[in-house]
Amino acid sequence: LLELIQSDIGATLLTFELDLRTETGTASTLILANDEDGDLAIYRYDAAGNRSILPLVEFARLQLVQNIPNIEVDIYLNDELFANNMAYRTATSFLQVRANQEISLEIKGAGSTPAEPAILTFNDLSFAAFSSTIMVLGGDGTATSPVDLFTLPEVPESASGNDQISLGFFHGTTDVQRLSFLGEQFELLAPDLGFGDFGQHQDFAVGELVLATRAEETGRVLGFF
Repeated sequence: LLELIQSDIGATLLTFELDLRTETGTASTLILANDEDGDLAIYRYDAAGNRSILPLVEFARLQLVQNIPNIEVDIYLNDELFANNMAYRTATSFLQVRANQEISLEIKGAGSTPAEPAILTFNDLSFAAFSSTIMVLGGDGTATSPVDLFTLPEVPESASGNDQISLGFFHGTTDVQRLSFLGEQFELLAPDLGFGDFGQHQDFAVGELVLATRAEETGRVLGFF
């Protein structure tokens, strides 16, 4: 993979793919230029003067949360290590993953090798290009709460303004069947979530925010935070 990086801010602008496995003994020149539509492209010219365009690789961004109790795990995407030694209640940052292709996610014990069998596999995952997704591994592995993968696509990675903070909500406890997240005045922020449900991100003013949770089957307030 070839990355085009804006050097003053260190940001990757575009990524291109160049397969060198069959290029032994050859020589080529790569030129960055605009294509017919005005977009940046990398043109490859070989020693005979033949021109080709390197394919553009599209990425998405994924954050993974490990919410399975009493276990540390390694996570593989399409047989490549994505995160290792993930303890209960830990998360990755938003990391790049290939977009618009089928991806298999494997859960293995901490300290695993690629050849070791997976504890659990989730197939046919895919991510839209330039999107950000949160995935939560949850459940306690019992018959009533098997381990599952819960997904929230198209999430923000920042708030709408510098004077705001964006908060999302997730029901991740097996102790309560349905719950709601409430504000200090008991206004509903994320109502009636079942286990594994997400509440959409909302922007709040920067400052002290009081949150409450309520068990919907009993109406009992579980606590203030």
